[in-house]
Amino acid sequence: MPRRRCAARAQRTGELAAEANLEFAAEVPCGTLYYRSLLSNRPIDENAVDGLLDMFIAAYATPTNRPMAT
Repeated sequence: MPRRRCAARAQRTGELAAEANLEFAAEVPCGTLYYRSLLSNRPIDENAVDGLLDMFIAAYATPTNRPMAT
């Protein structure tokens, strides 16, 4: 699965926290986008993607790979 390989690679390179559950980390973005697209009738626009990425990084990134708050 490409999502799992991507998450595993990010974990190996230190971009994703070592204790992150890779299965869940790979499913969260996809599930969120499927839900938004199919069930909520809300658009997947730039704000939605930015918010999803911000939450994902806050939850799973290693402290050194989290962006500085502005």
